Formats: sequence, C-alpha cells, structure tokens
Amino acid sequence: QRIADTPLSITTLLTPSTQYATSYTPWPQTATLRGILTYCADIASLPEREDLRALSVYCHPNHPMGRDQRSKLISLSETEDAQLYGDYIIREKRDWCAVLFDFDSVRFEGGEGGGGIDLSGDDGDGSGENDMQVTPLTIEHLLLLLPPIMPRHFSIASAPSNAIVQGHEHGYTHQDGSQFGGFDLELCVAIVEGETRHKRKFSGLCSGYLSHLKPSLEQNVRVWIRPGSFGKLPVDIVASDVGGEGGGGEEKSSSSRRSHHFETPIMCIGAGTGVAPLRSLLHERESRFTLETQPNDDDNDNGRFQPTLSNTTGSMPHETTPTATTNLDNVLVFGCRKSTTDYYYKSEWEDMQNKNRLRLLTAFSQDQKHKIYVQRLAREADSGYLIAKHIVENSGAVYVAGGAKMARAVREEIVECLGKVLPGGERDAKLLIKKLQRIGKFSVEAWS
Repeated sequence: QRIADTPLSITTLLTPSTQYATSYTPWPQTATLRGILTYCADIASLPEREDLRALSVYCHPNHPMGRDQRSKLISLSETEDAQLYGDYIIREKRDWCAVLFDFDSVRFEGGEGGGGIDLSGDDGDGSGENDMQVTPLTIEHLLLLLPPIMPRHFSIASAPSNAIVQGHEHGYTHQDGSQFGGFDLELCVAIVEGETRHKRKFSGLCSGYLSHLKPSLEQNVRVWIRPGSFGKLPVDIVASDVGGEGGGGEEKSSSSRRSHHFETPIMCIGAGTGVAPLRSLLHERESRFTLETQPNDDDNDNGRFQPTLSNTTGSMPHETTPTATTNLDNVLVFGCRKSTTDYYYKSEWEDMQNKNRLRLLTAFSQDQKHKIYVQRLAREADSGYLIAKHIVENSGAVYVAGGAKMARAVREEIVECLGKVLPGGERDAKLLIKKLQRIGKFSVEAWS
C-alpha cells in the first residue's frame, strides 16, 4: 500500500536491439503499481512451469524457508514432476497472487534491480553447497515475469437484421454531441467461478468483470469486432405454389397459395455457450425471411409465412415435439449439462419450433444416468440418416460451434454417417467435407 499509488518510471532494461526484446510485454513506462496490477498485468492467471523456475532465483536464503521454497519452485518446474505442478497449480487454481503469497521468501523490496547479492554459506569445508546467488525482485524484474491481460474473444449471439425486425434500432450520441445509428450486440458469457477440492474459491477475470458491470451510459468497455469462422451464410429464399386442387394445366387453383422457404437448409450443432454464434446465424436467417415475406399479409400468420413441410421417414430419438419429423429450413442440435441450469435461449428455440421454423434436438448430458452428447444425438437422429439426408439429399449447410473436443467428435460422426451412404465410404466422406468447407457449407468455430 505504501507505494501502490506512487508514480513510477519503469524500464525493463531491454533495448529494441536485444534479441529477447520481443519476448516481453511493452509495459507503460510511467504508471503506478496499482494501475499496472489492476489494468495491465494478469495476476489472476496461472503461472507456467518456466515462470516458477524463473521465480525461484528470487527466494532469499536468509528467510527461514528460503532455500526450501527455492527447491520446491524448481521441483514444480521440472517436467518429471508434472503431477506436482498439476496438483498445486492446475487443480487448485493457484494464480500469481497465491504463488507469491505462499512463497513469501520472495522479496519485493531491497536492492536495486539488475545486480545480484552473493551469499555464501560455506562452512570452510570447500564444498560450497550453501552458496546462493540472490537477485532482488524489483518491480522491473517482476514485470518480466508477469503476463499481460490478454483480450478475450466471444462470439456475437445477435444478428443486425433482427434489430430491424424487432424494432430495437437505437440512436447513440457521441461525446462530441454528434448522432449516429447503431444496434445492440449480445454475448453469451458463462461466468467462470467455483471451488477446488481443498475449498479454494476461484473466478474468471473477464467473465467476473462483465458480471459485475451495471447498465449505464457512462460505463465503457473496450471492444472490437473481427471476422469469425462462419461465412457465406445461405439466405436465398425461394417461393412455390402449394395447395389447391384441379388439373395440371397452367391455370392455378383458387385455393393455392405462395409458400416461401430457404433454398439451402442449415444444421447448427453446438454445446453450452457455443450456441451463441449459432443463434446469430438463425436470427439472421429468420430476420431475412420475415423482411422478404412480410409484405404479403394475406398468406401469412402473424407476419410470418409457414413453409411447405414434407414428411421424413424413420423415427428420431430425443425429439422435443411430435412435429420434429418435418423437414424444416433450420435444424438445431443443442447440448448442455442440465436442462434446468444452462439451457440457453430455451424459450426462443421453443417459440421457433412452435412456429414450424426450427427443428430442435436437445441433449442434456447429466439429466440421466447414461450421458448423451450432441455428437451422439446428431448421429442417431432419424435412424442414423439425419446428417446424410441433410447434406447429400437436401444440399444443406452445417455449422458447428463449441469446445474443440466436441467439434472434433462431431466431425468424426459426420464423416461416419456420410461414409455409410457414399460409394467410396469414409474416403469420399472426407473429400465431401473438404469440398463443403471450400464453398462455405461446412464451418467450425471451436475453442479450447
């Protein structure tokens, strides 16, 4: 606290010509220690093995536990002691603050940076076993160890066109008084928090920060938008005459009507917060559908056309309603742990389903004794032919979002399902997937 708010002039003593200069963070040259530790350095992150080894040289031997703590830090950094590192750092979520607290022989004060203090504990036997080179841990040295706060990437869960349909376009006033239009961006962020087996509480840095923000015009969050993994969303709508009776001449029956549907159906497969980018795709398509078909009020229901539905064969497990066997423009395969805790946007999906605008398949892994995941659900639907029919027969597009492990499993299941119906088996299935990726009809947005 004594120097926390004192303006400091900081240099890491690394010139641009130094070979290691690009390996370190360009910290502010003038700042307070509180400002750096609050807004710049990620002291809530978990130290890597090499960080612990680098920290070991700052353990002071005059501390009662200084030598033991140095030895422990070195042991934690060794690859052969991976279990020790996993138990102490990974499983117990010990961040930089916890490590610096536990290894209190590390001194933050005393001595100027750069020089070392040679403390010799030689008892005269010439062994030199107790010799120890001590380097004071100055602020400059500490900043060479601490990682910077890295940006967090979140998928946008909303669609620009949906703001027009819902009438949620907002005007904004810039600080200089100028007016400009815009729309809201929605994110789906899971708050990272919990307790380790030894009752250590932990929380995520960014998710915790966002969860404590209060709605305010004076609250600013620095963000930027960059292209995601999904592109070339098919939004072309086709119309056809359906219904009516009579001959096959050119004259249309008086009871016939115009029906609209997307030229290319899509299947979205996601788990947990991976549903965020899938929601944006579905919202964009449905908003386009509403905007392009809304003028014909005579043939719609509440401003929305009901597409032509054709029956599919076979039975499907885990269907949420009896109408799930219909062939719709949009298919969503969603999975999470429990339906009562992390079934994100449940009411939206059910509303789209009731309007025959979505086929919904859900997998809640912890709601039954035997766990069910989205990859298994997609594989078994329609007696195992849902994926093949969607891609091969209906020329549909597939979008996968979620964890990297889940995304790999889904891709493997898709390859297996396609291999059963293609002449060349798995080889042709992989070639087809690569082709779909090139034309933008198979996209994956995954993270670890």
